Amino acid sequence: MAEKQKTDRTRKLMASPRLTPPQQRLDVRMRAQRRERQKMEGQPIFSDLKSRLDLAKDRYRPTQDGVAHGCLARGDADLYPSLLVLARDGLKAVQQFDPYFLTHDLYDDGMFWYGLCCFISGAAIRVEADHAEAYIPAATIDELLDILCQMSRYSGGGDIANRMLEAHAETLIGFYSAERLRAVRAFAATASPNAKRHLKAVVAAVVAHRPPQKSPAHRRRR
Repeated sequence: MAEKQKTDRTRKLMASPRLTPPQQRLDVRMRAQRRERQKMEGQPIFSDLKSRLDLAKDRYRPTQDGVAHGCLARGDADLYPSLLVLARDGLKAVQQFDPYFLTHDLYDDGMFWYGLCCFISGAAIRVEADHAEAYIPAATIDELLDILCQMSRYSGGGDIANRMLEAHAETLIGFYSAERLRAVRAFAATASPNAKRHLKAVVAAVVAHRPPQKSPAHRRRR
């Protein structure tokens, strides 16, 4: 009986596709990466952040019409303070695992930052649509923009980088000032190459959205 089981097992092994040494190394590496990702996604700090984000999103969930362009159903006095606290805690959480996220996708935080960036973009669009920019404290916006600058260190590639770019650009467009744009450029000047590329793309998106400003001399000639 034991001999028959051994023979059956041998036949199965022979019938299965054989991996070449390079494929074996790749398979081992992919399994290790999957275990790392699952371990990171299971960190209590990220699952707690994701739960808090989901509660906040439920409060401002967009209407069916608003889903198409990312606009929240409404805004109120608590919207941006809530966003700022989530962004502040989210930055600290990622920084806690800095070596990991410098070499891995930000998706591995359980999709917290992906969801938060979509939320930040929707909030900026909502406030701009309501012409309510003046009701949001400038210090709140400045700190949020600074956090987004710091998060550019982990922007990497893929769709998460696009969502981060949109969140940053939409906030700058909605709460535009030349000083805030200069602050992003100044941060980019001393940032890592990856962050520098990301922040330059943010600035380019904001500049492209705004109509060109005529110089005083040009206005006088008219």
